[in-house]
Amino acid sequence: MILDEWKRLYSNRKTNFRKVAIKGFWDMYDPEGYSLWFCEYKYNDENTVSFVTMNKVGGFLQRMDLARKYAFGKMLVIGSEPPFKVKGLWLFRGNEIPKFVMDECYDMELYE
Repeated sequence: MILDEWKRLYSNRKTNFRKVAIKGFWDMYDPEGYSLWFCEYKYNDENTVSFVTMNKVGGFLQRMDLARKYAFGKMLVIGSEPPFKVKGLWLFRGNEIPKFVMDECYDMELYE
């Protein structure tokens, strides 16, 4: 799997997303070389203000930028009424989350 090819396919697909991008992902996915990780914010009950919740997620994504050559992630803020839920899905190169990500992105510990 070439991670940049998947990112390009995902970023450039505006129509027929499910048909093309999702199928393309599963066609490219290499479970021996990559791993998928779900995450959920541990303290969703504190997410009572939408812009504060969005800022938390934005800050987390900024800190995760150091892993862009090794990962691809999508984070969601779910709900129209508080408390808002924060969940995500990440694709990492390798079978584990890289140690440098765990060390440098200090708010990883806030997610299951």
